Amino acid sequence: MRKWVVLSVILTLVVLIGTAVAGPKLNKFGVADVARVNFIAPVRVGEVLLPAGDYEVRHTMVGEDHVMEFKQLGGKAEVRAKCTLVPTKEKAALDQTIFVVNGNERVLQRLILKGELAEHQF
Repeated sequence: MRKWVVLSVILTLVVLIGTAVAGPKLNKFGVADVARVNFIAPVRVGEVLLPAGDYEVRHTMVGEDHVMEFKQLGGKAEVRAKCTLVPTKEKAALDQTIFVVNGNERVLQRLILKGELAEHQF
């Protein structure tokens, strides 16, 4: 009986570690439906200036349009912005936030999320 318990625990750990190493589950577009990002400074996404902080980001479809929904964790800020998916040749090795500076504001241009096979362009 004790052998089965130990074996069961070991197999469970192997499955959990394998899932964590495999990375996010990707949809048919090569991106995760839900991810998290951190902005270290305020960033304009679409028409909204989001404060610095942690955000849950959801990739959704509105008709034929790809839309990213940013919701601040522990805050009230949120925005929906249309994006264009640009396929990449391999999975992204790390998260990247690419923006341009317009006056004193950072304006989000591209979002690359670790493990995805496409980048989000705004």
